[in-house]
Amino acid sequence: MLGTTFYFDWEINLILAIQAHFGKIGVLISQVCSLLGQQYPLVLLVCILYFAIDKKMGKRICLNLLTVLVWCPMIKNVTFRRRPYFDNENIKILIAAEPSADAYDMVAQGFSFPSAHSACSVAAYPAMTRCSKKKWLRVLGWVLPFIIGISRFCVGAHYPTDVIVGWALGIFVAFIIPFLGSKLKNENYLYLIILLTAIPGLFYCQTTDYFSGFGLLLGFFLGSLFEEKYVNFEKPKSIKYAILRVALGIGVFLLFAQGIKFILGEGIVVRVIRYTVGAFIALGVFPILFKKFEKEN
Repeated sequence: MLGTTFYFDWEINLILAIQAHFGKIGVLISQVCSLLGQQYPLVLLVCILYFAIDKKMGKRICLNLLTVLVWCPMIKNVTFRRRPYFDNENIKILIAAEPSADAYDMVAQGFSFPSAHSACSVAAYPAMTRCSKKKWLRVLGWVLPFIIGISRFCVGAHYPTDVIVGWALGIFVAFIIPFLGSKLKNENYLYLIILLTAIPGLFYCQTTDYFSGFGLLLGFFLGSLFEEKYVNFEKPKSIKYAILRVALGIGVFLLFAQGIKFILGEGIVVRVIRYTVGAFIALGVFPILFKKFEKEN
């Protein structure tokens, strides 16, 4: 995959100017902000909402996130925009899109346009703070996506226009999903619509980020349907049980997702299977156990 290179001169000049005056503190701040837009902290927050605070809100924000995680790479695999440090040797990559892989592995790092970090943060953080009565927390819900987006081109992983379009995509998702949900009598139809929009990517996407997102999306849908029909758990009665739910839920997901990888190896089909199974078990089946355990105690 060679990709395509297109940018405005001001984008390169802006990134170089910022990195030239960064210093160690600037690098550290940008790295921390960038990490807040990664899927792992966001998934942790969604798990806390889903398992411990408000299941319905957790599901809605999870749907926002997963929609972005499949739509973003679907756009990326049409535009094929290379990341700025691929073609400009003066731009330093301070934190890669996929830190565990080689920074120059295009399959693992994915393409640049639009920024998934920016889109995910806008689709998740404002919605998380919307119901809060504290004004500063609601403001923070919008400030975080802003600084996360800026950090993405500060660290050299994106062009500024990647970030701007990422913000726009995240805002669109954050508004279209509640709108569709309000028009449809059955939430299952909303799941089906989102899944249908994601399926075309199976036929043309080449990067692993799409297949991870699609597996999570499918597992979330199946897990939600299963939980609603056969489990229907309620909020935990204590902080102890809330922490236990979140910790074990994440552990169950990792156990199945990584276990399947260990058994079957790596590959596009296996990636979809392991993320689907992991999400389905963690969100749908696992709640049966803690519901039974908490009832007995």
